[in-house]
Amino acid sequence: EAAFRDQSHSPFDATEIPLRVAMSRKPSAKTVHFEVHVDPADVLIEHRGERLQGSVIVTFALYSNGVFQEALPPIQKDLNFTPEQFNRVLKEGIVTSQDVLVTDRIQQVRVMVFDGTLQGLGSVTIPIR
Repeated sequence: EAAFRDQSHSPFDATEIPLRVAMSRKPSAKTVHFEVHVDPADVLIEHRGERLQGSVIVTFALYSNGVFQEALPPIQKDLNFTPEQFNRVLKEGIVTSQDVLVTDRIQQVRVMVFDGTLQGLGSVTIPIR
């Protein structure tokens, strides 16, 4: 929580975990769809038996006129891959999607991803308007 709180108020994006984010929405819709691709090279993913496992936590912060307004509840994404799935993840990234309700007063959304084991954080701030 502290890492997300601090990053929500930072003027800069965090770069420890590289992210790529695609955003889409229908013109009249208040909901924005985010597809987040996390670079697996900067997340701890360990061999546990035949599987590769780890976890990341994702949250979204909303801004109006450059001022933090609120953060959505964090979502833990447990990672559990076969070796074949992990090979695909190495190419495509760890993908997670989220729909976010964005009111008219929100002009930016910051996507934040945290690896609690490595204490690494990555974020991308995206203009909505």
